[in-house]
Amino acid sequence: MQINMASTEALDIIARDYSGQSKPMSINARPTDAQSIAWWGSSSKTETVDGERKRAALHLYLTIASRAVADLPPNTFPAAFQFNDRAKYRPDKGLIKALLQAGAVESCDVSGELCFTLTGSGQRIIGAQS
Repeated sequence: MQINMASTEALDIIARDYSGQSKPMSINARPTDAQSIAWWGSSSKTETVDGERKRAALHLYLTIASRAVADLPPNTFPAAFQFNDRAKYRPDKGLIKALLQAGAVESCDVSGELCFTLTGSGQRIIGAQS
């Protein structure tokens, strides 16, 4: 989904909000895969949905979503980010898989693109941010 933001701004946000090594945003080298809900569930990595990384990631994804060209429903973010500097990124696959399995996000379609909407559980993860 087209985002009215440079990728460097998104990377600066996550660098400010999360000091860990594994940043929760990846280069989207295979954009078609990111549009398949089955692909998001296929990661062999196991993650939990608690912790600062998850809160920082969800905050980042919703901030990016707020700058989407398409109008998105509340608490919804796209599965792929096409920034205005032409850089293509996506949320962290292992994290999205864990959020889907925990019922913290649900998939939806917005303007023909895969998106994720926070459930009440997902909103509580954001609310736990200190």
